[in-house]
Amino acid sequence: MIVNAFLAKIGIGTFFFKDPKEGAWLTAVMIILAMLYYRKNKRTAVLNKYSQESETERKKGNAIVAVYVALSFLLIFAVAFFRPGKL
Repeated sequence: MIVNAFLAKIGIGTFFFKDPKEGAWLTAVMIILAMLYYRKNKRTAVLNKYSQESETERKKGNAIVAVYVALSFLLIFAVAFFRPGKL
């Protein structure tokens, strides 16, 4: 949602949550899709897949996740304080 808000602020896309009803439907769909994706069989398949992972692969994956979390956190402030036309 933060990436969508940032892209809408810089004029690349549209903000999906302008209309409250549309936002509510989109949120409900996202929750349902997340519940379907993270069912028990999927969790065990992911755990089995990554249990064989080497230490260097694990460090690389953790670094990628850390960069993603940091960018997501910083984009919150970019969306909040960004004014179109002023960089």
